[in-house]
Amino acid sequence: MILLAGLFPEAIEFANARIEEGRAESTRPTFDRTAFLYGAIDEDRDYAINVARPIVAWFPQTAPAHARLAGMSDELIEEVVKTYQGGEFQHAGAAAKLISDDFVTKVAFAGTPADTKEKVEWLEGQGLDALTVFPLGDKETRMRTIEHFARVAIGG
Repeated sequence: MILLAGLFPEAIEFANARIEEGRAESTRPTFDRTAFLYGAIDEDRDYAINVARPIVAWFPQTAPAHARLAGMSDELIEEVVKTYQGGEFQHAGAAAKLISDDFVTKVAFAGTPADTKEKVEWLEGQGLDALTVFPLGDKETRMRTIEHFARVAIGG
């Protein structure tokens, strides 16, 4: 089971509750739960946040209930949806600019190694079996994110 539900308490609780409802009807005894940690890790916090901003704009566009869970107002959800161009998060464009830094760091995996280490430590206690980094940005940014993630999550 892959969770792409936002990386904040209400989203994880909501996703876990829905998963348990589904498991009650399933014949499969077990399965693994992994959270996709989509975003960027960089020593330059602002840069990492800006790289992750488009994926966060994708939430009000495709899953407004999750944007509301994170505290986004209906007015901002409507504005993001109206401004969003295309279907994929890479097409968020001007809509992404409407999303605050605090909201980006709440929903996505974005920030400095220290910021993301805190999020990893919190996620480790959320009933997940695995964490999968989903690096965003250009090739160099993605590689830096993977390297930072290895140090943050694995101690490499």
